[in-house]
Amino acid sequence: SVDNGNRFQVSGNSKFNTATNNNIVIENAAHNTLTNLTSAITFSRIDGVSNLSAIFGWNNGGIAIAGRQGIVFATGGTSVYSNTIQRMILNDIGNLGINCAGTNARLEVVSTTGEVFRADASGGAYRIVADQTGVFISGKLNLAALPTSPAGLVAGDVWNNLGILNIV
Repeated sequence: SVDNGNRFQVSGNSKFNTATNNNIVIENAAHNTLTNLTSAITFSRIDGVSNLSAIFGWNNGGIAIAGRQGIVFATGGTSVYSNTIQRMILNDIGNLGINCAGTNARLEVVSTTGEVFRADASGGAYRIVADQTGVFISGKLNLAALPTSPAGLVAGDVWNNLGILNIV
């Protein structure tokens, strides 16, 4: 029904067909491990199989985004959402890729210009920056638990020889 404010009021689940076998359903959320769930917007696959991805509320103020094959964040582009550019992907095994189509690493950040990574502490007194020319460290650098002999190391490995750093 439609109330006087031109809003839909529906009891129970609501299903919208956007094209043949493309469905959006508003329903109570369900999840195998998350609790304190609220409502969900679920999406079907193009063949009509339902509940493969969803956006839903949980824990009195949180929001969950669930997708069987991963979650993509797209921004920028021109004028409409279909022109946005994939900027980040969280794939189905938990790997996160930023500025790349996909990744086999737990975290992969790709950039062809500027800084790729920055970590600051104490207002920038301790900093690690990776950019197109190298990795820069400012502040104290602690290389703890280094091997004390070159046995089993390969070229480029660092070892501690009585307080003197050595490179294999």
